[in-house]
Amino acid sequence: MTQRFDLKFTGKLAPDNKISARTLAHSLQHVQRAIDKLVIYEQRGAVRKYATLANTEYAAADLIVQQFEEGSIRIPLLNETYVWLGEKLSGILHDPYEEAASEQALLLTSLDAQVPSAVNRASHKKAKGNTQVDLIEDEKQREHEYYIAATLQEINQLVSPLRSSAMTDKETITFSMGSGKQRRDYRFNRRIAKRFHQVVSAKQFGPETLYTGTLNGLNEVRVGKFPYKGQFKSEVTNQEMALWIPTEQSAQELNKYNISDTIFSFWAAPITTYGVFDEYRGDLVFLAFPHE
Repeated sequence: MTQRFDLKFTGKLAPDNKISARTLAHSLQHVQRAIDKLVIYEQRGAVRKYATLANTEYAAADLIVQQFEEGSIRIPLLNETYVWLGEKLSGILHDPYEEAASEQALLLTSLDAQVPSAVNRASHKKAKGNTQVDLIEDEKQREHEYYIAATLQEINQLVSPLRSSAMTDKETITFSMGSGKQRRDYRFNRRIAKRFHQVVSAKQFGPETLYTGTLNGLNEVRVGKFPYKGQFKSEVTNQEMALWIPTEQSAQELNKYNISDTIFSFWAAPITTYGVFDEYRGDLVFLAFPHE
């Protein structure tokens, strides 16, 4: 079965049923990239940062632009290789879109406000099963989370023109996909596009994890919610990670390990974006030292 996707533009994005080459190029680029990520994950089992299809793989992922339809600009896009693409992409998009389209207030908590509860959880954790080694060993789960988040970011970019101050809720981009009873229309206006961006770009704490290594720098910073920043080098990976420190007391306690070869352990939370973090080089927030 040929898989069909539709893009529809209204309002200032398609005045007099016309669309600018800039808007069209921007939109089609991100739709194609979202499809590319689904195909890459299907074929390789992982979507790495900056991953792209090889030239020999283009045909399987390519969306073919058909004749524009009457009315507001509607662009039919066909893929003849994978019959599951629409339903798969719809499944990824469904929950964050529903949250964005809802009239309920978004419950988004800043990172600094998450510190007390994370410290409390860390104080009750045992090291076994909660170290950086354990995070790395759960690679399949990390790959799946990254694939989901990377695909959603392409849709986030697709609808980014709606977030412009020049737009109103009368301007819409509708992305339709799937087949049969599973076919869905995802209609974005300015409000939904802005909320969708907040949902898929929200930063949260990942699991409280015990890290071991050395501290190769510690500085006071004047931006953001965390007043101190350290440069932590992991004994597990031999990679450096930014360590954000929420209080002066914690910075003073960490300072005795600074610029030394002393290996020490501490509880920290990786900073995630829509549940995704880099277990090798991602940023951490210091929480506490383990109990003796």
